[in-house]
Amino acid sequence: MILPVPGSRQTGRPDLYLSNCSGSKLLGFPLKVGLKARARGEQAIRRDVFIKEYNLSNRQAKALGHIMEHGSLTIQDFEGLCPDVNRRSLQRDLKAMVDMGLVVSEGATNKLVYRMKEAS
Repeated sequence: MILPVPGSRQTGRPDLYLSNCSGSKLLGFPLKVGLKARARGEQAIRRDVFIKEYNLSNRQAKALGHIMEHGSLTIQDFEGLCPDVNRRSLQRDLKAMVDMGLVVSEGATNKLVYRMKEAS
């Protein structure tokens, strides 16, 4: 059962809380927090499926996770994720992901941005 409880002053809307079947005991966490956790879990599952399906390396898996979480990735972002790896190796990893059809690159050579390929 979902019960409305007075919300925050910022939104002016009630937060929704889960209760037990009798409706007498609150479980103590907002529904929107639970939904965010569920979305993160589903995103992690999707990432794991892509990793297995495309046989991605650990570095490529990190890149994919960043793209899925933030929407895009630059070579500078990737260098931040893998600081001990040569930039050229990171570029080859991203190029391989583009060649697989997993991600697309946009922009000029020195300002490439990688995003998930949209489903056709």
